[in-house]
Amino acid sequence: MKFQDLSRSTHLMKQFGVLYKLATLMPEWIVSLIHPLTKHLFELRGSIISKVQACHSGNENQNRHKSIFEGLLKSNLPPHEVGVHRLADEGLTLIGAGTVTTAHTLATILFYVLENPALAKNLREELSDFQGNHTWSSLSQLPYLSAVVNEGLRLSYGVSHRLQRISPDLPLLYKQWKIPAGTPVSMTNMFIHQDPQIFPNPNGFIPERWLESTSAEVSEFPPPRQARRFLLPFSKGTRACLGMNLAYSELFLVLGSLFKPAHKGGLEMELFNTSYLDVECVHDFFNPAARLKSPGIRVLVR
Repeated sequence: MKFQDLSRSTHLMKQFGVLYKLATLMPEWIVSLIHPLTKHLFELRGSIISKVQACHSGNENQNRHKSIFEGLLKSNLPPHEVGVHRLADEGLTLIGAGTVTTAHTLATILFYVLENPALAKNLREELSDFQGNHTWSSLSQLPYLSAVVNEGLRLSYGVSHRLQRISPDLPLLYKQWKIPAGTPVSMTNMFIHQDPQIFPNPNGFIPERWLESTSAEVSEFPPPRQARRFLLPFSKGTRACLGMNLAYSELFLVLGSLFKPAHKGGLEMELFNTSYLDVECVHDFFNPAARLKSPGIRVLVR
């Protein structure tokens, strides 16, 4: 299943929530005829339901790693919160949020690093000199790698869709406006990540904007500590992404592995028939997406 197909289906359900309820009441083959992309969602959800049912019945393979479903079933949640279909919906959310977003960020970073030989050289040199353990905590101490991760998160956005917030009981006051209780308020974080007053040259992949030494020398860049306040790929506050630390660990570990010296297991790579058109966000399918005919970011490994 293509990530873009999942994103497009999810986006449709997000905009018209009633469609999902209607789709679950209709035979799957009819829904698939009306909207072919939904077939992928049904297949994925069906495989998750099978796993949840196996956990409920205790028939899961005892030799494998425990799943999140088993943890939830052994928790003190009320029975209606751990039903098969409720857990299947949670599993679908976990797959969408925990794979598509991080994969998109990694692909975006890979494009910009390989597209700029000087940038790739700086990253490889830092990892070549690195003597610590190959762990997230160690790799996150590397200034340039950390700057590359931050810039990749800025230009991959996390999600492109608006994430609504609702004050259920009290009205919200903003300047001279009063927003009634129950009113959804939202804005895509793309507007912030692309704001030239916060991030000068917003379309440029410039890791140096996140380095203390560089930002102090180049007046156009705000101090990194200030800029981090506006880096929102995981949202902010009590409803921020639960998988933020998992995503950070994956980004640091994967990039650290790919760009370390070849004799230590790294890879020699170059872009293949790939341009900015394959990374530019032109569609909001809940997740950011490039042009529909894009084959994606392609790389030759030597």
